[in-house]
Amino acid sequence: MDRSLTQALDEDDDDHLVGGRIVGWYRVDPTRRLGRALASGAAVMTLGSVVMALSFARLGHAAIDFYAQESLLLAFAIGGLGLGTIVGGGVLAIVGLRGVLAEERYLALRTDGAYLRDGARREILLWADVAEVRAEGRAVVFERHDGTTWVRDEAFAGIDATALARHAADVRGKALFGLL
Repeated sequence: MDRSLTQALDEDDDDHLVGGRIVGWYRVDPTRRLGRALASGAAVMTLGSVVMALSFARLGHAAIDFYAQESLLLAFAIGGLGLGTIVGGGVLAIVGLRGVLAEERYLALRTDGAYLRDGARREILLWADVAEVRAEGRAVVFERHDGTTWVRDEAFAGIDATALARHAADVRGKALFGLL
């Protein structure tokens, strides 16, 4: 994979909207990262629920002298820990989801080329430089006229590599003939 012929765009100096009109837009599939964020939040919340249940069992089934401060402190400490863990699990899930959804990772097929945004990194590969677009397994390969390739091996939401390669090749062909 050689990226030397793609144009790296600088967020401060280059306006990524200058150039072609967007014809197709594909977000990198965040399913795995969403699953991890939700699973970690759910695990912490479940732990908190178990701790709360232990606290209620201690308060409900044990003979507690409400005037004995150590018994009450232990029961309330366990209950507070459980409540804090339940709230913490929710906060952990929300922060994880926010991080995943705030990410800017996508591939845009434009009238002038294929534009990749990955956080602050931006690249564009002009259609005039592309000889062929094909799928190789999960990856979409943009082969240049000089034989070098620009490989996108990310999974994109809602489309597989074969369909994305077909769409990119179609957009490339139409763009080169001025049909877009």
